[in-house]
Amino acid sequence: MISSASSPATDGFARTMFESAVAIHYLESHPDLVQDYVDFLWVKRKRQHDDLVKYAPSQAKRVDPQQLAQMNTEYERVKPRFTDRKGRVRNSWSQLSFRAMSEDIKADSMYGGMYGFTSSITHTDMLGLVSASGDRDAVISFPSLMNIPLALQMGVVSYAMTLSAANQIAGLRCDESLGKACERFTSPTARTTRLRSASRMLPRAASMMASMKKQWTHETAVRSQLALSWSVETNHASCPSNPASPHRVNVN
Repeated sequence: MISSASSPATDGFARTMFESAVAIHYLESHPDLVQDYVDFLWVKRKRQHDDLVKYAPSQAKRVDPQQLAQMNTEYERVKPRFTDRKGRVRNSWSQLSFRAMSEDIKADSMYGGMYGFTSSITHTDMLGLVSASGDRDAVISFPSLMNIPLALQMGVVSYAMTLSAANQIAGLRCDESLGKACERFTSPTARTTRLRSASRMLPRAASMMASMKKQWTHETAVRSQLALSWSVETNHASCPSNPASPHRVNVN
């Protein structure tokens, strides 16, 4: 998350970590649903193949017939478990929403406090757009340290949740060591140490981001020039008055 030096990227990583932590904790609490989690694979594959047939039929024809037959057989096997009374196949292995799963495992404070915000940034809704502006309503240029503390907090908690669930599922008997690690991490002394370490890292991070920003600016300019050349040449080639091949694209 730190190496990306980008608010949307760090929040996206943290959001994914939280989703994984909630899923593993929920399945640990409801082992009867593990098979649904596994078997929903065939619903996803069937839909992916249907999209391939619709939007890329030439590639769909390349699918191995035996694999296709297996997919269809497995899909028909698991389909009844994911079909509602109206004959519609649901979009998730779980009948609960992600929010409901978070509440079920007592992680609703994380969901309400962080997940909604990181989702807005990931999906670029209006809240995500507004949050990308500074105090003077200026759009933040990336890379940026903004929101990295929030993302790290969410990431660390999600990591701890996952370790706890793995400990219970695998019967590792690490309750005591995990508890002590959590106490050390949340202690006032540890928080002070982390703050001091972070303050020492900031100048180096700022220098690294300045270098990255310079490189990104150069790469963006190159990509923009290539895109512009492609657009101009393609439009020119597709003009009825121009007999040139539409595949001839000048990117110099």
